[in-house]
Amino acid sequence: CAVVGVSLFATSGDARAVLPVRDPVKVEQVSERTGLEPGREVRLGVRLVHAPGWHSYWRNPGDSGLPTELQLESPGGWTARPFEWPTPSRYAVGPLANHGYEGETLLPFRLRVPADWTDAEATIVARVTYLACKEVCIPGEARVSLRLPNLDAPLASRHASVFERLDAIAARPDPGLQLRAYLDARALT
Repeated sequence: CAVVGVSLFATSGDARAVLPVRDPVKVEQVSERTGLEPGREVRLGVRLVHAPGWHSYWRNPGDSGLPTELQLESPGGWTARPFEWPTPSRYAVGPLANHGYEGETLLPFRLRVPADWTDAEATIVARVTYLACKEVCIPGEARVSLRLPNLDAPLASRHASVFERLDAIAARPDPGLQLRAYLDARALT
């Protein structure tokens, strides 16, 4: 993938500016619940909405690309787990194979709220970096925030169904699956 910038080229004596595509990915931070409960984990997510034909990358982008990354600016003592990556799509670019997402996707993660948190609300700020590609690639960055109240019993948010859909299609190990391996002097079978 080539990184897009502003360039000039000549055609029939004319010079034209090729401007970068604006906003191929819209980024939003969402919550599965309507608030935060001290001493509990809450599942948050980075919602990515790609412009038609554009995609971003999975944790293992494949032969080219860069994974989407998250840096949280959460209050002190709060801990976030890594993304719970949904199953990606495969993109072939010539002989290269890449893995990522197009359309709308959610990259969920869990945030642990300290048991001694007593504020009325918290603002969770996330810096999201990604590489968006179509015929060219554009590095992107978004700083998104989400304000959530301190609640004893938070309810499902308007985004809860997106988290539920991801859970329903998540790869689950087959409890009946058994693997056997044999090692002899020449081979592992």
